[in-house]
Amino acid sequence: MIVCKHISKTFPTHTKALQDVSIHIKKGEYVALIGKSGSGKSTMLNIIGLIDTPTEGEVYINGKMVCKTTEKEKAGIRNSEMGYVFQSFFLEKAYTVYKNVEMPLLIADVPKKERKKLVQESLDKVGLLHKEKELAKNLSGGEQQRVSIARALVNNPNIILADEPCGNLDSENTENIMRIFEELNRDGKTIVLVTHSKEEADRARRKIMLKDGRIIDNEA
Repeated sequence: MIVCKHISKTFPTHTKALQDVSIHIKKGEYVALIGKSGSGKSTMLNIIGLIDTPTEGEVYINGKMVCKTTEKEKAGIRNSEMGYVFQSFFLEKAYTVYKNVEMPLLIADVPKKERKKLVQESLDKVGLLHKEKELAKNLSGGEQQRVSIARALVNNPNIILADEPCGNLDSENTENIMRIFEELNRDGKTIVLVTHSKEEADRARRKIMLKDGRIIDNEA
């Protein structure tokens, strides 16, 4: 499903974030990218998610080479194939929960009746259907992250990319979020998780450790 071949990334400052990294992630896998700060794990996730472009190498999503596609094509792939969960939630705080989750569907021009069905189904999966009319700014941190997961799920993507999703959460909310990821993986979603937490990484089915932009361990 996700194949990265000989990926290198050098920033304009001449910092080498990634050096000849190759990764193969099969459909339905739950993989944790781990390593210390500066190891290149978030850069790797951004390249997989078509947010960033490698200096060298190739990325394939579902058999299609995507590195050299247009920005419009990349946006289409992101919106249809992938869902993103970030540490900082990136919700519109003045919008309702419903409106935040609806955004990807508006971008995809999904009809209103279908949007309502999909938003409510997605919120139900994370246990927040009863909060759909609440403003995002009135939610707890754990609830905001669950809303961001609902937003990531609303287009029914095959791939969920999560970058330190529990970094701003306490232990109870972290447990709730990690359980949701496990449930999604059992439902067949491919999960790629970036984390510095050993406890969170141990819940994935495979761990890939990076150090100084290189893979140093690929543990099944």
